[in-house]
Amino acid sequence: MRTPVIIPAYNEAERIGASLRGLDHAKVEPFVVVNGEQGRTETYAEAARYTSNVFLNPEQGKLPAVQLALRKVLEHDAEAFLRPIGMTDADARPLRPS
Repeated sequence: MRTPVIIPAYNEAERIGASLRGLDHAKVEPFVVVNGEQGRTETYAEAARYTSNVFLNPEQGKLPAVQLALRKVLEHDAEAFLRPIGMTDADARPLRPS
């Protein structure tokens, strides 16, 4: 079972791809929420190259994005609340041990 990772994204079209590439997809399942931004289509399209769990939220702000992502995680796996759920920013570069 992969660990869900919530990634709120606001104006991150140029950075979301690198962030998603840096994740170990064998161990984590990213849930990206593109929220309230001008270039939503570009960020959505870039994120969709790496995960099918990409959602649009018209409301701006990190909290609404996280709340939507949590709902989507629980719809995907009702018992996810019993396990850790990660969160990172769309412009973060995840570090993995070599």
